[in-house]
Order: sequence, then C-alpha cells, then structure tokens
Amino acid sequence: MIKDKDILEISKLYKTLKVAYKKKLNIQKFLNKKKLISQKVIQLSYDLQSGSYIKKLSKYKKIDKKVFNIFNKTLTNNFKNINSILDFGSGELTRFMYVIDHLKRKKKIKYFACDLSLNRLFLGKNFYKKKILKNKINLEVFTIDNLRIPLPDNSIDVVITCHAIEPNQKNMKNIIKELYRVSKMGLCLMEPHYELGNIYQKKRMDYYKYVKGIPVFLKKEKYNYKIIKKDFHINPNNPSSIFVIKKNQSKKIPKLKFIDPISRKNLRKLKNFYYSDDSSRLYPVFDGISIFSNNSGIFLPKSE
Repeated sequence: MIKDKDILEISKLYKTLKVAYKKKLNIQKFLNKKKLISQKVIQLSYDLQSGSYIKKLSKYKKIDKKVFNIFNKTLTNNFKNINSILDFGSGELTRFMYVIDHLKRKKKIKYFACDLSLNRLFLGKNFYKKKILKNKINLEVFTIDNLRIPLPDNSIDVVITCHAIEPNQKNMKNIIKELYRVSKMGLCLMEPHYELGNIYQKKRMDYYKYVKGIPVFLKKEKYNYKIIKKDFHINPNNPSSIFVIKKNQSKKIPKLKFIDPISRKNLRKLKNFYYSDDSSRLYPVFDGISIFSNNSGIFLPKSE
C-alpha cells in the first residue's frame, strides 16, 4: 500500500518542479540528481511540460508538415491496408494528428495513443475534442508506466513513434521488443539516428542521454528492417531517421482489446473501469483515458 508520506512527497515534488520549470531548468537533469528511476523521471518531466507542445503548434507547423509528409508516405508505402495503429509516446497528440489526418481520408481506422503522462494526454485529448468528434475518429487513449502495453501479441497492425524512445536510452531494447510484440505488420519509428550526427550533435545527445545504437540493435535481433533518412528534422540538433521494421504476420490474430498488462488476461469493461477477474484489479478510466498504471496515486499538476 502506498504510504501517506509518499503521496505528500510527490505533491511536494510537483510544487518544486513547477518552480524549476518556470526558471527554464532542464527537468530531467534536475530529477536525475534525486536518483529516481528513469521512467519516473521521464513521467514527471513530461507532466510539467504538459501543454507546451500545443502552445508551440504554430511555431513548428512548417517543419512538422515537411517531416510528416515524409513520415506518412513512408508509413503507407510500407504498410498496406492499415486497420489499426498505435502511437506510442503520443504526448499531446499534436504530431499523431498529422498521421490521423493522412490516414482518415482512406478509410475507418481504429486509433490508439498512449503515453507515460496522463496530464499530456488529458490536455491533448481536450484540445482536439471537437476535431475528434466532428470527424468521428475512433480514438482510444491510455497511459502506461511500466513499458508493458495492455494489448495482446500481434493485435495492432502498426505501431509508430515520434521521438518517444528518444529519452529512454537504458530501456530502448525493451521498448522496441514490446512494440514489436503487440504489432501485427510491424513498426514505423521516427527516432534519433545518433550515428548520423556530427561531433556537436553527438555531444548534445550524449549530454541529454538520448537513445543511440538503434541500427546495431535491429541488426543484432535479426529484424527485417530498413532505414529511411530525411533531409528535414523537427530539431536540426537532433537528427533522426525513420526505422521501418516489417514483421511476418501470425496466423493467429487475436481480438484487438485491452488486456491486463501484467497477467495478459482478459479485462471486463465496467462503467468507469476495466476489471481483471484474474487479479480482481481495477484500472480506472478518467475523462475517457484508460489508466494502466502501477501507481496508486494519480496526479494532475496542470488542470488546464
């Protein structure tokens, strides 16, 4: 059971982080000094950044369009007849919307978006609410905090990322393996390509502990992959490529629905919860966002 003092410590930490964020300090570097586990550091830092990507929409619109013109063409050229897609590390949905706008012209697709930060998904979902309802977009949003995706093996056609693996240097291998597990056709990952960087870019990526060695890992795992290099980057100091990983489709195609992320057993949907008959555990649904988290305390540091 989570202790009262732990809840109070987290609340106090959020207050401290708000001050640090206003001073424009690097939150991840600040938190690393407190010796928290890497996933918690990423979650806390992204919670405090909630809303910042929405505010910068117009600033990055021009480069985002160029980048996602390439990404969307790569996605649809390599994966045909997509019926379902998961954006892992979707944040405020700002960049997933470029993909949705591209795909929704073709046919009805089941969209999934997940992130460590409940706050970012909450703000993003509300920001795009009118657009989602107007275009009748079938979008399922959920949080995770342990890199275990609550979906069956080979259940979702394609999994995509946009710099979501970037801050997960230590967990890069496990994340890609998990994305590969739940995918049916494969992965389309837009992530830092450390090996293409110049001396300054590599030093910067090393300083922030960004992911590196993706090509080496894919080759070692004997994945069927190819690398699409780009002339445009969201951040020119952080060069990235599109890593397309194809997967042989399984003969057994499970039903696309949420499962218990730990036991991988079926869940029942109740009014505002998913319920596990196997473990008797409840997973809450907040404002349409399913929370598959091991945290007993749920915080929302930015309500608007």
